[in-house]
Amino acid sequence: MIDLEQVTGYACGAVQETAAFIRAEAGRVMPGQIEEKFLNGLVSYVDKTAEEMLVERLSAILPEATFITEEETVVQRTSNLQWIIDPLDGTTNFLYNIPQYSISVGLQIDGDLVAGIVHHVPADELFSAWKGGGAWCNGHPIHVSNRGEMRQALVSTGFP
Repeated sequence: MIDLEQVTGYACGAVQETAAFIRAEAGRVMPGQIEEKFLNGLVSYVDKTAEEMLVERLSAILPEATFITEEETVVQRTSNLQWIIDPLDGTTNFLYNIPQYSISVGLQIDGDLVAGIVHHVPADELFSAWKGGGAWCNGHPIHVSNRGEMRQALVSTGFP
């Protein structure tokens, strides 16, 4: 049986190391270091290196796990354990110095999503959750509001 709290904790460490790399590279990517995967689908060495860092570190946590990755830096195998990684969610924002980008990592077991981590890199906010363990931000428990009806709620979306 996998200890999801422990695995999530180790994975948070891997995400924080990767966030430090991304933070150090912010504002340093030159136009010649950017590729266009598809219309408005940009990728840079930061995306690829961050993904490689995460794969290496997460492989050490669960060696039998496979990966679903955005930048496809990994050869796929078959396993009931899968890490799902977006190493730089919001690449365009990152490249244009808009502080709305993150690292996203999930763990799936037999098709059931059992853990997730989102690190909002510019604000150094680390959100994590695992099945049966609640949700956390920087080590503090978080929860949804106690509003009982939709008309009492505040809903906001936006795209910078």
